[in-house]
Amino acid sequence: MESDEQLYLEVRSGSKAAFEKLYARYEGPIYGYIYRRLQSQQDAEEVFHEAMLAIFKGPALEFAAGGFAGWLFKVSLNLSLNRLRSKKREGRALAAVTDYDSAAVRSLDTWPDPEDLEHMQKVAASLSEPLRQVYALRREGRSYEEMSDILGIPLGTVKSRVHLMVTQLRKEMGKWIAK
Repeated sequence: MESDEQLYLEVRSGSKAAFEKLYARYEGPIYGYIYRRLQSQQDAEEVFHEAMLAIFKGPALEFAAGGFAGWLFKVSLNLSLNRLRSKKREGRALAAVTDYDSAAVRSLDTWPDPEDLEHMQKVAASLSEPLRQVYALRREGRSYEEMSDILGIPLGTVKSRVHLMVTQLRKEMGKWIAK
């Protein structure tokens, strides 16, 4: 049986078979290790694949006996922590956008000044097509999940677009209201 370190060197030399052996050898242990931290099957699968692809990145490393496994677990841990940080930031940003966006959508129906509403509609019309799409769907009261399904894009992309849309609307309406 070939050692992990030998398989790693073969992978770095271009052996697909060696990569498949390492992948099969570590799929259970590394995936489980990642899943326990992330508690999400989808995230764990993505991070596992990223960790395995790290074998190809950067310069070739030299490992002592047993060193490859420790390195792969460390890479997996770092990628898992990065994913958790990203989710945490995404959650905070989403909460801020959702609070503002929900209030903005509700207030559009009872906008006090017709001139302000007209300007808001002009500003919305000047948004890029992807941002106009999420604007229209939010105006209809659609959830992020519904927008994702309707537009056929990932939920994270919907959240990013809503955030960008709200930011642009705030900026443009701030100029108008300040006058």
